[in-house]
Amino acid sequence: MKGKFVKKEYLNALEKETWQMNGLFGAGYGYFLGLKGLSQLGKTAYNPVGQIRNVTSAMGFAIANGNLPNMKTFSESWTLVGSNVMRRFPKDADRRKLFEFYQSKGIVGQQAQLGELNSLIDDAAKAGPLAGKLFSSKFMQAAQNNIMTRLYQGGDDVWRIFNFESELQKLNSMVRSSQAKQIPYMVKATTSEQIELARRAGLDPNNFNIFDLKNEGLIKSFLDDQAAVITRDVVPNYERVPEIVRMIRRTPLGNFIAYPAEIIRTSVN
Repeated sequence: MKGKFVKKEYLNALEKETWQMNGLFGAGYGYFLGLKGLSQLGKTAYNPVGQIRNVTSAMGFAIANGNLPNMKTFSESWTLVGSNVMRRFPKDADRRKLFEFYQSKGIVGQQAQLGELNSLIDDAAKAGPLAGKLFSSKFMQAAQNNIMTRLYQGGDDVWRIFNFESELQKLNSMVRSSQAKQIPYMVKATTSEQIELARRAGLDPNNFNIFDLKNEGLIKSFLDDQAAVITRDVVPNYERVPEIVRMIRRTPLGNFIAYPAEIIRTSVN
């Protein structure tokens, strides 16, 4: 259905969750989902050991991909993420704009475990009127979005940004090297934005010399997209979790299903 247009009523019907139930059983199932999400929240964002494990494991992904920590890039990443955690963006428009850029590239806000447990609580809020009233309350919303959950997400975002910037530095270095040696730097467009850039320049998206874009801004946009693709491919990302895995998380069969699934995907990449 990608790229197709339908009436709003049809869209709502197509996207409606088929697992939702009414009555007593539906309410019980909703409470199960919500309590499972809250239990996982207590083991992660509200657990000091979980906070430490989150940061160190995220750092491990950076190192595993050959991106060794350096003080400058890490410091810049932490300063930016810290502004988001402490809600300082209203006073710093430049940092807010940069953070929004990372959001648009799918770099930040994608912590797999936090995404899973928040989805469980959100599912509970839709399961029926009784569970919905509890798990959509202001208290529950506050439990999902406070300094502890932002700190947990921030511990992941810091290393995601670090990964992105490190990959971007590698790409820029290779492009500059090719430019200095006056040799082509052949690339393939893999995102819709990259394909559009190539076509607007009259190039074959499947194989073209990046210097034929003939514009520094276009080259930068292409490389930004490429660094984002690499980062999303090699770091656990909740948006990449398959639907079948998202369905399994709604069952009693284990906790934190999304994270192991992403470990497998990123290990292959």
